[in-house]
Amino acid sequence: MGSTDILEYTQIGINVIVLILFICIIIILVSLIKAGKLITEKIEDLNKNLKDYKEMLNPVIDKYNTFVDTANSIAKKIDDNMDVVNDSLKKLDGAVEDIVEFEKKVRTNIEPSVMDTVTTFNGIVSGVKTFFDVYKKRRQNSEKNKYEVLDYSNDYTQSDEFKNEYNDIDKELNEVKKKLDEMRRD
Repeated sequence: MGSTDILEYTQIGINVIVLILFICIIIILVSLIKAGKLITEKIEDLNKNLKDYKEMLNPVIDKYNTFVDTANSIAKKIDDNMDVVNDSLKKLDGAVEDIVEFEKKVRTNIEPSVMDTVTTFNGIVSGVKTFFDVYKKRRQNSEKNKYEVLDYSNDYTQSDEFKNEYNDIDKELNEVKKKLDEMRRD
């Protein structure tokens, strides 16, 4: 056995190894082609599913856009209405201030005049009433006393009666003043 035999055997061993490697490469390539085909099919299925989802999502997206537009429109109307409400509240506030100012003017300018008039009228009525009460009493007393003897001791009593009547009138006026003061406070 010589060196050529070893060389031949080595050459045959190398050829067998190359052949085995070549067969392995072919098997790997066939497997890769099958895997590539399978991946391509999966990608196509995924693409088809995405198209289906896209078709299903288009109406949802359209409805969402419509909803957003409606919500924006409602928000704008609410803002507009709030502006109107704010303007109305400002006007109402001004009107309330005007009413309060008018009420103060009435209280300061008109009320004292009215109260003075009421007080004066009440005083006149009380005076007229007192006058007629005194007039009636005197008339009754004068008719009684027409034929009687004059008794000066009654003069002292009559002056007490006048004092009592005066005190009664004074009490009535004080009550009127109290009522007027209460009305002014209210």
